Amino acid sequence: MEITTFDDLSRNLGTTLTRRSALRGLVASAAAVVAGGALLTAEDASAKNKRRRKQKNRKKNTRGPVLTCPNLGTACGLGASTLVCNCRLTKEGTQTCANVVNPPNGVTFQTCTLTSDCPSGQICDFGGNVCRTTCATA
Repeated sequence: MEITTFDDLSRNLGTTLTRRSALRGLVASAAAVVAGGALLTAEDASAKNKRRRKQKNRKKNTRGPVLTCPNLGTACGLGASTLVCNCRLTKEGTQTCANVVNPPNGVTFQTCTLTSDCPSGQICDFGGNVCRTTCATA
């Protein structure tokens, strides 16, 4: 470090602050803290809103086929599946359109006590205590 630079640095550090300059520095730093805090909370709020919008959109786009039906025991399903699908009551108490003619594995209907006992895409039929494949209704 050069001698003149060192002298300037030591002279600046050695001088005392006046009350007015100290107060000015405190007010400026307080204003900076308040303004910075307001900006941070505004950015956080907008980031949360963006996150919420994305989640809402994702829920709308990931809807599966409609499996519900209005009247127990009536034919349901789309197209040709209307011939084999019937409105059934699940063990959990929801009305669901399910295939009552063709067993899911092609041989026999698997017995169950709850829908969680059945493979994915099947329900546990309340009337027969067997797993049945669901049919789309819309």
